[in-house]
Amino acid sequence: MRLKSHFRNLLNFLASFFSHTHGKVCLAFLILGLLCTLFVDASLTIELSQTTHSFRKIWKILTYPLFPPLYIIIPPVALLLIRFYLKGTVGKFHPLTFTLTFALCSSTAIVRILKVLIGRGRPTELLKHGVQLFHPFSFNDDFYSLPSGHVISAFTLASTLSLLWPRFRPDFLILAFLLSLSRVALMDHFLSDLFFTAAIGIVISWLCFRAVSATTGRDEIWK
Repeated sequence: MRLKSHFRNLLNFLASFFSHTHGKVCLAFLILGLLCTLFVDASLTIELSQTTHSFRKIWKILTYPLFPPLYIIIPPVALLLIRFYLKGTVGKFHPLTFTLTFALCSSTAIVRILKVLIGRGRPTELLKHGVQLFHPFSFNDDFYSLPSGHVISAFTLASTLSLLWPRFRPDFLILAFLLSLSRVALMDHFLSDLFFTAAIGIVISWLCFRAVSATTGRDEIWK
């Protein structure tokens, strides 16, 4: 009976998640990631390997906002400042500040575990060997392509904020996508890594938001 109850809860969660806009975006990213793995990653990596050094410098600058510990420290501090100055929204920002910090810290921990478990070779390994390599349970940074720590922080932040301000959801997600492209342009990750990692970030933000919402009883923050 307990197993049936857990299975029913899982189905209810999946139905709730995929009926929400975040779930639909997550599913779209998973499909795009699969398509890129099959048809885009190899050819795009070869093209990017021929880009100039000055071009990569520009992308390197764009990747700095996603560099730890900035992505963990800055957003919660910003929300705390907003909470201090916008007194009319004090009630909402306390759990949301915690949610944001909780989601970002959780994504940081999860991404380190998944990197080791999956062991996907970086684009440079593809250029060396001519095939995409996987080395599960490896502690070699050359096999830490999936998921991306920078990308998961960008999409965890963007998706959490878009739950607070749904009307700005496209802006948050587009900005996260553009910043994340720097990781692909620098050949640290495949394009499929970006989409798969974005999906993981969206799931983490949803779970953390649901957990805090259930704990605080603040269902209105979902609206």
